[in-house]
Amino acid sequence: MAELTPYAYKAGNSFLHRLPAGLKLLCLLVISGAAFVFFPFGLIFSFFFVCAASFSAKIPVRYLYRGSGFILLMAMTMIVFRSISWEPLGFSYTGFREGLGFALGLLAAFAGCALFFSVTSMPELKESLDSLRPPIPALARLISYFTLGMTLMLGFMPRFFEIWADAETAYKARAGRNGVNKLIFLMGVTLERMIQLAIETAAALEMRGAE
Repeated sequence: MAELTPYAYKAGNSFLHRLPAGLKLLCLLVISGAAFVFFPFGLIFSFFFVCAASFSAKIPVRYLYRGSGFILLMAMTMIVFRSISWEPLGFSYTGFREGLGFALGLLAAFAGCALFFSVTSMPELKESLDSLRPPIPALARLISYFTLGMTLMLGFMPRFFEIWADAETAYKARAGRNGVNKLIFLMGVTLERMIQLAIETAAALEMRGAE
């Protein structure tokens, strides 16, 4: 299998690919919420669900965690921060447990999002959300703006990882070293390009008559 860009759509004809995009989005929200709220059983359920769904879509689980270095660093930082008891200074088992639960929930949600974008295209998602329009014109127009906004917001997530991957390739080609400097460089370049992309998208929508 060719390597996948994180959060990139992978065309296929699996059962998961054929499910309505709205239903897949709902499942993503449920398993993400369960991973954070119902620790540890919700977390176990979320990981099991993602692994089973990934197997169904013929996407190895390891591919879902491509590009998760920043998320992993943030999760580890959260565990360390929550494990410290400040008054008195020492180790907090309760804080460690809460930090670990949050970190694992973050990783479960990351994998769930990666799988969602791997089997759901943005046009498919917008079409599915647009089908929810009620017969009342004013409300239908409001929901249309909402679905467009949500599709654009979700669509930026795969673009973030695509830009990150391109920046990382360029960084390695220039013999850049791993470490904090690499993370700072990639975050700076990626955020700058994302801002430019947002401006370009806003200009394109304005040219098409969007208010």
